[in-house]
Amino acid sequence: MFFTTEKNCLMSVLKRLGEALVETGQSLQRLGLRASGNEVIKQDRYRTVGAELPDLDISTSIHRNAIVVGRVDCGSWTSIGDSIIRGEVNPVNIGIAVEIGDRTVIHSILEQSTTGLPVFVGIGEESKIGNDVVLVSQTIGVIQLS
Repeated sequence: MFFTTEKNCLMSVLKRLGEALVETGQSLQRLGLRASGNEVIKQDRYRTVGAELPDLDISTSIHRNAIVVGRVDCGSWTSIGDSIIRGEVNPVNIGIAVEIGDRTVIHSILEQSTTGLPVFVGIGEESKIGNDVVLVSQTIGVIQLS
């Protein structure tokens, strides 16, 4: 019985170590692609809603399972994890060098504000949005509107 507990603990540690190594390898691969001037992800990964196409900088790194739809304006050197960013109702403005974690959902649900608060989503420069976050019609950091 004592050996079974140790074995389970060791297996858990090895699994977490393996996950960390995979994430490190993926980060190094993205860094290498950027340094060599290659595009990290192809433009056909983005989805359109009506005539709206996301405006994403060429230096933006997007996870292969991420979904970006509608009016999404993304600054340079931004990293989007395995997340969903929806700009069908109102725009989503993402600043320069923003990091968006995995399993994050960002969108707005209101067409017009009844309270006078912004109805769009704005994420300021050099902001970090963690994993498992839901942002609905929120602004974070300093937003520069054009």
